[in-house]
Amino acid sequence: MLVVVLVVFMAVIVALDDDDDVASPSSRQPAAGAGQRPTLADHWHAAYGIYVCDGWLAPLTDVGPDETGIHTHTDGIAHIHPFSARYTGANATWEVFGRTAGLSFGDGAIGIDEVGRTFVDGDDCDGEPASWHLVRYQPDNSSEPVEVITGDLGNTRFEANRQAFTLAFVPDSVDPVSLGMPESVPFLDRLSDVPN
Repeated sequence: MLVVVLVVFMAVIVALDDDDDVASPSSRQPAAGAGQRPTLADHWHAAYGIYVCDGWLAPLTDVGPDETGIHTHTDGIAHIHPFSARYTGANATWEVFGRTAGLSFGDGAIGIDEVGRTFVDGDDCDGEPASWHLVRYQPDNSSEPVEVITGDLGNTRFEANRQAFTLAFVPDSVDPVSLGMPESVPFLDRLSDVPN
């Protein structure tokens, strides 16, 4: 009898643990630290735009099912409401967003499914070598400094609701901050999926 109770108890523990695991076994990452945001209760949005060489690309479209809760609606907005603790806090990153939105991050390289090409630091852009930059803005607080990120872009995390990002592949002679915030920033005030 005691053995049956122990077996049932262990089966319940395993089943409860599996319920947290929305991601496929091949995409598992350690859970973020306790208390880090976004949490499972958060529903955040970040405006984004992608600028390559001399122009803005169209907003991305999800390329597959959203298994993470970090996705887009083809509106230039990253919708961030993690489905599992594996995508909260420090794990709510551009790499996770890219899995659903068709971006792949490598060492100094980003592949864009909708363009069908991977752009690598040093590739030619209008006759000059170009490189990737991710510019983070706080559109609701213009006194906040602009942050320019140049390395490990995929691990850049979404740290707050209503941020804005410009992902830019530009010649070294171009200041990525000069491109400004993405055109989708005004959509942060007109979202239809925000709970009342």
